[in-house]
Amino acid sequence: MWYSVSILMKSVREDDVSDEVWEERILLINSVNQESVLNQAKSIGQSAEHEYRSEGLRVRWLFHSVGKICKLSEVAPKSGSEVFVRYLKKTGVMRLMEKFDE
Repeated sequence: MWYSVSILMKSVREDDVSDEVWEERILLINSVNQESVLNQAKSIGQSAEHEYRSEGLRVRWLFHSVGKICKLSEVAPKSGSEVFVRYLKKTGVMRLMEKFDE
């Protein structure tokens, strides 16, 4: 069975004064059940942790949590397959359209 699952990653800067930056990743996982999907998603998130220097400061990306798990299909996805859908109110759309300042 194919599932989509979201994970959250959090950016932590050494100076800890900047606005928090979060990253949501939507993963596609083929697994036998949701418990296995959860374990795989945690492993992927933990493996994605990394750090680097930016403007002389250490920046770390840390795995935070697994979000929603959605059962998709038993058939392998192909180009154009839908993997994530959500319904939004106007305020949510406006937030998605905001430019992200770095």
